[in-house]
Amino acid sequence: MKKISSFTFNDMTIHYYQTSEAVEWLLVPTALKDEVILPKKVKYDSLVQVKLVGDDYAKGFCTGSTMRNSQTVKNLQFVDQKLVTREGGTEVRTRLDG
Repeated sequence: MKKISSFTFNDMTIHYYQTSEAVEWLLVPTALKDEVILPKKVKYDSLVQVKLVGDDYAKGFCTGSTMRNSQTVKNLQFVDQKLVTREGGTEVRTRLDG
């Protein structure tokens, strides 16, 4: 996984990572942000989960366990990210396209 950005909000830091399959995030206490050791993973979960009509059902759904990681989600690719600050707070806007 490749780190694409990090943002600190008070005592918490968000790290965003990109793989060939997804963009993920990891929320950690700021005091420990440099001590993060990423696990070796085979499957990744996208920031967004959606299933549109016409998508194939995800593997495992036939047993009633999940509809996550649909074909729509698998097609999403990271485009850009920006920090937006305005009255009332700050937000991270991540754009995925597919």
